[in-house]
Amino acid sequence: MKIVVLQWKSSNPIFIFQLQGFEIVIDDIMDNAETRRNATCWYRKEGVGYVALMDASLMETGLYSILRKYFSNCPGYIPIVELFHDVTLKTSMGKSLDGIIMNGGKPNLDKFTMKNYDLLTKYKTAYYTFQLPIAIAMYFANMFDPEQHRQAKTILMEMGQFFQIQKDFLNCFGDPDVTGKIGTDIQQGRCSWLAVVALQRANEDQCKVMERYYGRPEPESVDIIKNLYLELSLPATYAAYEEESFNMIHTHIQQISKGLPHELFFTMIEKLYSMYRLNEYSVSGFNDFGNVQRAHSKHEGFSEHIGCALGLSRLKQNLNKIEDASQENSRLYIKHFNENVQLNRRFMQLPICAVLFLGKKNWHFALQTHFLILDDVMDSSQTRRGVPCWYKNPDVGLQAINDGIITQNSIYVLLKKYISDLPCYIPILEVMQDITFKTTLGQMLDMMSQKDGKPNLDVFTMSRYSNIVKYKTAYYSFQLPVALAMYLADMYDEEQHRQAKTILLEIGEFFQIQDDFLDCFGDPAKIGKVGTDIKEGKCSWLAVVALQRASPAQREIMQEHYGRPEEQSIQMIRNLYEELGLPATFTTYEDESFNIIRTHIQQISKGLPHDLFLKLMKRVYKRDC
Repeated sequence: MKIVVLQWKSSNPIFIFQLQGFEIVIDDIMDNAETRRNATCWYRKEGVGYVALMDASLMETGLYSILRKYFSNCPGYIPIVELFHDVTLKTSMGKSLDGIIMNGGKPNLDKFTMKNYDLLTKYKTAYYTFQLPIAIAMYFANMFDPEQHRQAKTILMEMGQFFQIQKDFLNCFGDPDVTGKIGTDIQQGRCSWLAVVALQRANEDQCKVMERYYGRPEPESVDIIKNLYLELSLPATYAAYEEESFNMIHTHIQQISKGLPHELFFTMIEKLYSMYRLNEYSVSGFNDFGNVQRAHSKHEGFSEHIGCALGLSRLKQNLNKIEDASQENSRLYIKHFNENVQLNRRFMQLPICAVLFLGKKNWHFALQTHFLILDDVMDSSQTRRGVPCWYKNPDVGLQAINDGIITQNSIYVLLKKYISDLPCYIPILEVMQDITFKTTLGQMLDMMSQKDGKPNLDVFTMSRYSNIVKYKTAYYSFQLPVALAMYLADMYDEEQHRQAKTILLEIGEFFQIQDDFLDCFGDPAKIGKVGTDIKEGKCSWLAVVALQRASPAQREIMQEHYGRPEEQSIQMIRNLYEELGLPATFTTYEDESFNIIRTHIQQISKGLPHDLFLKLMKRVYKRDC
């Protein structure tokens, strides 16, 4: 379906493929997968690791930047953006249910019920694979009638379940040469349709076989489960299910009203039906990158047929925009990944916006939690604020990644619920998405300061440091909350926002340099943690200034000891900082920067309140925690 809606005649997939890329990278990490389409998973590539979380975030947040650039003037722009957030949230909820059923890596067969399976299929597959692309096509065609979307969604949810059950069957009994992969549902202990039906039918002895062998990787265990499925006549049951479901969905399609094209849905269900019966091409090819071109070439004209069926003349007027967007997308990622241009780390304080307009402080903590969870996983942290990191809890593990994604996307659903009728809704939505993207890029730049797990001192320049601070900290910690407050106060003047942004980014850099100094020389009892910048080899202000001043011998000390966890190495670096006079340099910087920023605040015009910015500055000046 994805090639149908947003690729059309283009060979460059966009939007949905970006979201698919995001979901695939996250899935592989959470599943501890080794390969994807017979190639090494992205996060297992040398030099990638959990930085892949940021790559995935770039794909997700980047699609909103592309949508905004090319389609913000289209009537369907906001519904499409809202739909992406809603479906991303639902898909993550499906993954959470999957994690609960898996019970920390071991299948909990007590939870293998048809009710749970239906929910799992609906949330993890049907919304994302079926409803999303068709709903987007309808919005691009200026089809906004809620009843049209409701009827389409009902049919598409049924197709999604049909598709997933078919996929579960082929995972066990399909030909790997046709499906494109060797099935692993049994080995991984997945809550599949076959497993659920088997447990419904199994007698006491057969249930014991499932308990003992299901979810085990040995070929002998896999064969025992497959033989049990055959003993329970599941292939025949599946064949009957497929025939009955096909006929039922066919009938439901005929009952569609409200001007939706029956032929579109008939074509879709017939293509799905032929996957099993005729083995025309891999089921996985319908949903994964590897076989998209093969599936497309074998069904020439399918996408155009759907376009005609929906009457998408208006959508076709957007095809040039889609082509341009696809090219822009490629340029964007080449620019950021190959040229190491500015940007990325955690964007922790998006939450402040919620405090401003809803008065619910738990929003602040919820959003901050999202960023901290991913940070801790990427940094392999053990504790945060003196307690184990969330992902370190026994029943959580890498499911924590999904918890973070749910937290983030829940915010957009709540924004829609509470302020979608206000004029500030769209600007707030866009500024949050924009700064999320910028912060993700800042995180990436921060991580690019490491090479093979060690700090790359050759790139520790003040220019890079300023970019890291700007994108990783200043945008989300300072510009975002004030910009949101301004929008809520009906302040939309671009010059007002430009002037505020200029000051706030300066305060953000000031704040981060303080943070870097306190990480090394602050009192742990006051700052709430023991500093780790030295042992983690962070591109900090102290490290950059030290390298600017260091003699060749002192640089050798940095090269040998910076980024090492041993207490002796950490003390060597602290001693070097003091030898270079960095505490005194910081004091001078703090005083001079305070005066400069205060002067800039006094020069603000356009009706912005000086007092707000002066209070912000005074709160961070000379802080010790």
